[in-house]
This record gives sequence, structure tokens and C-alpha cells, in this order.
Amino acid sequence: MTANRLRQVNNMKFSRPVIIGHKLKLDFSRVSREDFEHTRREFHRTLQASYFASHRILGTEVYIVRRGDSLWTVTQRYARLPMWLLQQYNPDVDFGEMRAGTELVVPKVEEMSDASG
Repeated sequence: MTANRLRQVNNMKFSRPVIIGHKLKLDFSRVSREDFEHTRREFHRTLQASYFASHRILGTEVYIVRRGDSLWTVTQRYARLPMWLLQQYNPDVDFGEMRAGTELVVPKVEEMSDASG
């Protein structure tokens, strides 16, 4: 599905951003929902395997959300922590409705060198 078609299906203007956490309608006229879901899961499995081939988790820490924080800004504070990883550690947090004072569990991630991996 092209970005243009995604905007059409969702009645979005070209300048309107796609916001993480907001639901989108998808067009399944060219692929079944089952095939889409299989491909989506496989993509994420491969993404995670690739990430963990070069990174390891050393532990966690708690981060208190500040005014103006978003999922993006929090991940950027922690050496470009993948959004999917932060979401996995905080399954009950609605990042679209995150407020100041929310406690997040943040994994401490270390990039492994070629010699240790």
C-alpha cells in the first residue's frame, strides 16, 4: 500500500503527520488480512533478531515522563532506543496519551563489539 493510498483510505491530507499509536484503516484489496499479519509479524521478528544480534540488555531503570515528552523523545534520550523495545517493556502504557509523571521502565542497552558478539 502506498503512502498516498494510506492517506486516501484514512481521509488524511498530505501535510497531516501519521502519529504513533493512532489507528489507521488499511486496504486489503490486494492482500488478505492473514497474509498481511504474517508478513508484519515476520518483519518485526527479523527486526528484533537483527537488533539483539548486536545489542544486549544489562538491566532496567525507571524514567519519569516530563512535560512535552513523547515516545520519540524518550527513545532519543536513551541512545536511540528502539520504540518497539520501550513499548515491550511498558505494555500497559498508552504512549499516545502519555502524561508528565508517568513512570516508564527503560531497558539499559549495550551495543556489543564484534569481538564479544
